[in-house]
Amino acid sequence: MPAKGQNSLGKNLPASRGSLGVIWRMGAVVLTLGSGLLFSACGGDSKPNVSAEDLTVYLDKGQAYLNRGNAVMALPALQEAQAIDPDNLEVLVALGLAYDGVGRSQQALAVLEKAHEIEPHSGQISNNLGVAHMRLGQLEEAEKAFGEALQDLTYATPEDAQFNLALLYKRRGETEKMMTALTRTIDYNPGHLGGRLELADHYRDVGKPSLEKQQLQMGLAEHPDHLVLMERLAKAYVAAGEQEGARAVYGRIARLAPQSESGKRAIHWLSAVGTEE
Repeated sequence: MPAKGQNSLGKNLPASRGSLGVIWRMGAVVLTLGSGLLFSACGGDSKPNVSAEDLTVYLDKGQAYLNRGNAVMALPALQEAQAIDPDNLEVLVALGLAYDGVGRSQQALAVLEKAHEIEPHSGQISNNLGVAHMRLGQLEEAEKAFGEALQDLTYATPEDAQFNLALLYKRRGETEKMMTALTRTIDYNPGHLGGRLELADHYRDVGKPSLEKQQLQMGLAEHPDHLVLMERLAKAYVAAGEQEGARAVYGRIARLAPQSESGKRAIHWLSAVGTEE
């Protein structure tokens, strides 16, 4: 099995988070049957006079643009790759992400449904299919897909599907189920940033500042220089009236990244309370 977030070529392919907060993950597909990674040969509908090397070139180009957050430029390359090999799972997964990135949610769903038909037992594909359903407000279908993802014992990042389930339950207003899914997310991966932030949000909203701070501090233990976590923790200290705690965290932000927006806000707060950094 490839390492988390890697495809068969060994390139880092991080998770992608869209406007809903749901997590996509692309990369090679681990099959439950057969001999590891699938790289499909050209099928009967493929373009004539093209080679496996052409497919690799277009796929690499599309994935490189996706890694840089440029779905607009990725899309034509991945469409060329799909024209060469319409049933290539790696192409279909990446193409789903590209369609989603340009706001073509229905097309993203269509290519991921095709991928799921080809390999119905892939946790990665089922998770991404759930995301596509969620984009379109199809929550029942999304919940089913995320559940299928968690049934794949070879799925490298089950925390993604658990986190997406948590967001789905949050959207439905099912708080108890949301909390269970978030807890499982953290059980799978204590450093899951989205899980920590969602738990902190929940505890803030229900008036439990000590638990909010605990989640943010635990997140910072895994991501010590993460500006969003630090700024959230500083605000939690301010809300709790703990000026010294806020001063320490804002001071660290100001020293680490004085030119960032978080740094500028930290410097402004420190100046307002009479502590220049």
